[in-house]
Amino acid sequence: MADGAGRYRPGQVRGLPVLFIPGNAGSGKQMRSLASQAAAAGLPLDVWGVDFEEEFSGMSGTALLAQAGT
Repeated sequence: MADGAGRYRPGQVRGLPVLFIPGNAGSGKQMRSLASQAAAAGLPLDVWGVDFEEEFSGMSGTALLAQAGT
């Protein structure tokens, strides 16, 4: 095996990119289940998520804008 093969490197995309955005009062921790199931099924996914910290964000985009740093 080559040096570093099979290891994740920050910024390195190895599979199909997936952005997980939880619903109202959702948690970014929910994406771990998605990533875990994809890995178990052998699906090459790179999963990123937005974490609203279970905030009630369904009626306003303010929480998303705050996380985006705008």
